[in-house]
Amino acid sequence: MKLLLERWRQFIDEAKAQGEYQRGAMSQRRKSNHRLLDLGANLHKEKGHTRRKRGSTISAPPGALEENMENNTVIVVFGPTGSGKSTYKKHFIDKGWREIKTHTTRRPRDTDDDEYTFYEGDRGKQLWLGKDQKNDFINTNEYEGNYYGTDKKEFLKSGKSIMLSDVTNVEGLREFGKPHGKNMIFLHASGLPSWAPTPEAMKASMEERGTPERFKVWQKEVSMDSDISYAHLVQNTEEADAIVFMEMTK
Repeated sequence: MKLLLERWRQFIDEAKAQGEYQRGAMSQRRKSNHRLLDLGANLHKEKGHTRRKRGSTISAPPGALEENMENNTVIVVFGPTGSGKSTYKKHFIDKGWREIKTHTTRRPRDTDDDEYTFYEGDRGKQLWLGKDQKNDFINTNEYEGNYYGTDKKEFLKSGKSIMLSDVTNVEGLREFGKPHGKNMIFLHASGLPSWAPTPEAMKASMEERGTPERFKVWQKEVSMDSDISYAHLVQNTEEADAIVFMEMTK
């Protein structure tokens, strides 16, 4: 009987010891898993991101949020003629952003005019109008008998992209982009030196360039140009870079 009691106590002691060992091992595994989760969640975080809190779950692999932002961000630059819109656009294209070109029925000014997708002649105009009737365009306008618009399919392509817009269409772009998952960044171009400092000089410059009709467009743009609460006023490309980085990482 005494022998049986001793064996029973020995069994109990061994079970307790085994239990303590298992609890300790489980605790070590939990700590190890937390360290791995912390590393995975925070490995590619840019400065300013909130680090993962202990006990929270991971809903996406490292870098997935940043990659999703890049694949769905559209920079929209607006402002009157001469405010530097094309300068900002070229700056971001040189940094790897895809250009969303405007589709227009106006004729190219010269062989190097590749800023638009052109629909030339009567046939081209009918093609543009047909697409517009099918609701293929957003961001549409008419200037001096020429039509302008942005193709929806080009706008919705994945990847980080940049486009120009008239101030009158900014809200429409925002309303179209948000429900389609686009991270819209609006830059109000200002500050870059205009090629003509006064209205008179602007008119003379446009006449010299062979585009006198653009002066009326410029007057209209200046009269309608106003502050938009969600747009960022930029005065140089360094400011534009900082704003885009902030919007993509906040």
